[in-house]
Amino acid sequence: MSRPRTAVAAFAGALAAWPGLAPACEACRNTLADDPEAAGFSRGVYVTILVMLAAVFSLAAVFIRAAMKEDRSLPAAKAPVVPEPPEP
Repeated sequence: MSRPRTAVAAFAGALAAWPGLAPACEACRNTLADDPEAAGFSRGVYVTILVMLAAVFSLAAVFIRAAMKEDRSLPAAKAPVVPEPPEP
């Protein structure tokens, strides 16, 4: 993996590991904070959101990989040959 990709992956991993960065809407957060039985529900919602994000990024990666593979299989475009002018 190249250095920029590694840095982006590390940054994305750090953001995903910090759930307080993306708080829920006020109504949901207050309701879940007051109800101890809702802790399992909030954990399930959190995991569901992560799965949906992973699915989107996985599909994007598949399409990008397919495009790159298709591009490599095509013959390389060659520059047109310009004839040299005749000598006088």
